[in-house]
Amino acid sequence: MLINSALALVVAISTLAIPAQAQSLDELAVGVWLRLGLHGAAVKPEQARELKLAKARGFLIDRVNGTAQKAGVKVGDVLFKIDEFEEGHGVAGDIAKIRSIAAKQAGAHVNLLLSRGGESMLLSVPMAPPKVASLKEGMTTQEVEDLLGPPKSSRSIDGKTVRTYEWITVEFTAGKVSNAPAE
Repeated sequence: MLINSALALVVAISTLAIPAQAQSLDELAVGVWLRLGLHGAAVKPEQARELKLAKARGFLIDRVNGTAQKAGVKVGDVLFKIDEFEEGHGVAGDIAKIRSIAAKQAGAHVNLLLSRGGESMLLSVPMAPPKVASLKEGMTTQEVEDLLGPPKSSRSIDGKTVRTYEWITVEFTAGKVSNAPAE
């Protein structure tokens, strides 16, 4: 299985917690991405030049939240590696690598190898707890608080309520989640 299909799942899956017995590379990879607060898609050949890449490889980040955002990951960054797991390769040995990343405790750091404007960079990002991956669009404020606990802060911006929890920032419109990482 290729990790490319894992990112397609991020778009299609409305709720996903990392199963304790997750066996597939796809399940594990999607769960890791959600716990880091990342969303993206494989770099297409026509995007490579614009992104200053020699060839189409890696994943273009199109949305970032949570721990990755706090660590400095930005929309438009291209992700090449999470620790020793190279994005986009999906070889048989990679399941052990991604499984070890998925098993990391909340707060344990992983290293992300990224490209921003053609320049390589390495960022250390803490993993959020697996429950963050269960956040889904349409959940009520109470459902989110039952899952994540009380928010650290709350403010209104452009008609939305923005609540910051320990590991992630969540937008609510009319009392329902409007920016879930798993949408």
